[in-house]
Amino acid sequence: MSLSIKNAEVERMSRAIAARKGVSITEAIRQALAAEEARYEAEVRERVDRVMGLVEEMRRLPSRDDRRTDEEILGYDETGLPS
Repeated sequence: MSLSIKNAEVERMSRAIAARKGVSITEAIRQALAAEEARYEAEVRERVDRVMGLVEEMRRLPSRDDRRTDEEILGYDETGLPS
């Protein structure tokens, strides 16, 4: 399988990283892509966890199907006194 790099900066960077790590250019690119893929997956998991946390918070909120008046919810009767 072949890959053609047509960007001089990308070629320079891949050669430099491969030389620093003592691996082939293909291996340097594979490692970089694997690291990027892992970082992306971690970001997605973090976002999903945050959304699920918000969903759980919302589930704990009082239901808007409650037919009580604001006063009843707060504990006051029709004269404004605590009930």
